[in-house]
Amino acid sequence: MWILIIILIFTNLIILAKMLAYRKASLQDNFTALPNYSALCKFIKANRNTNLTICILDIDNFKEYNKVSICKGDEILKEFATILKQKFVDKAFIARYRLGDEFALVFYTNIDIEEELNQFNDFLKTNNIMVLNEKR
Repeated sequence: MWILIIILIFTNLIILAKMLAYRKASLQDNFTALPNYSALCKFIKANRNTNLTICILDIDNFKEYNKVSICKGDEILKEFATILKQKFVDKAFIARYRLGDEFALVFYTNIDIEEELNQFNDFLKTNNIMVLNEKR
């Protein structure tokens, strides 16, 4: 009898672990490991009583990189996600926005967002990575 109970408990723990893994996967972008659009919506909904500023960043001419190679496009998405995490991890919620080349930054603190984006743009220029669209 005790063996049956232990087996049932162990089986339930395995099922629970799989459910948690599936839930995490459903809120994470496969390529970038960033939160995905669903996670972004949940975050915004959970913070709906907070002043938030949402910035959508787009990689200009991304289709041209994808024409060269889809693998090259995936590499660029991963690299850009890594850079966003390095620069904004303590300042914003970072997510992949839909399935294209767009990313969302949700600022939830009172910071000078324009200054943050200017510094980010300067970083990209200095490191010869890419430049955010200068039009405002």
